[in-house]
Amino acid sequence: MTAGATRASLLRRAITVLQKLGGYVALVWPRRDAGVCPAEDPAVGRREGEINPLLGGYPRNHSYRIVQRHLIPGRRLQQRLRVIGRSYPRRLESLLDIGCCRGFFVLQAAEHPACRTSVGIDVHQPFIATAETVRQHLDRANAAFHLASLQDVADRPEVYGGPFQTVLLLGAYHYLFWGSTLCTTAYHSHREILQRVARICTGRCIFSARLELERLPEGVKEIAQRHPDKARYTTKKFLESAREFFHVHRSGSLGVYPLLTLSKK
Repeated sequence: MTAGATRASLLRRAITVLQKLGGYVALVWPRRDAGVCPAEDPAVGRREGEINPLLGGYPRNHSYRIVQRHLIPGRRLQQRLRVIGRSYPRRLESLLDIGCCRGFFVLQAAEHPACRTSVGIDVHQPFIATAETVRQHLDRANAAFHLASLQDVADRPEVYGGPFQTVLLLGAYHYLFWGSTLCTTAYHSHREILQRVARICTGRCIFSARLELERLPEGVKEIAQRHPDKARYTTKKFLESAREFFHVHRSGSLGVYPLLTLSKK
């Protein structure tokens, strides 16, 4: 083995260790496909110095960095990926992330060898703009981001690359049910939401949410408590509707909330 090949092998191992540590160590290394030292490609480092400040902040469980075109999740995001990744199909072929934030799960899924398309949607334009900036820098041709809602994709899934083998719905469900300042569509019905998710999902939906009124963020809770349908927002009512379209299995916990795998019937 040549010295260059040995160095590349050691650096690939370092990348794996760093990703497992959740990005605590700030190192730089060669691109896997380039085989050159970071010092020989200073433009990459300069560009990432411009992008990385956009990848932190709220929500803090979605902070990550890019270093020499590699995704380095923060500690909390790394923990989430470890739990969520166990629910992925063995061969991840396509993915939709509803409420994709800055796009980490979409970009990470796009690295899977069998993944033909990985798509993120969000109703917050700055998140989509940031995710697209990272996608372009990483040159992920099989990833895409859209300023769109669940309704947009359910109405025309083929426009967005769907339907999708795997759908992520993590932490955004209460906004679909009750609405938000960014998207006024509020379904007020578990069945209406899950019917649309089933329409765009061919395999499984990996799901975690606040399904009890007392767990909702304060602004959403105030809206919910004034609504005549507030009694419908319970875990029991959600599961009743989910089982119409999916087989429901608990796959672990995401923080204090259950992580469910909804397998399409």
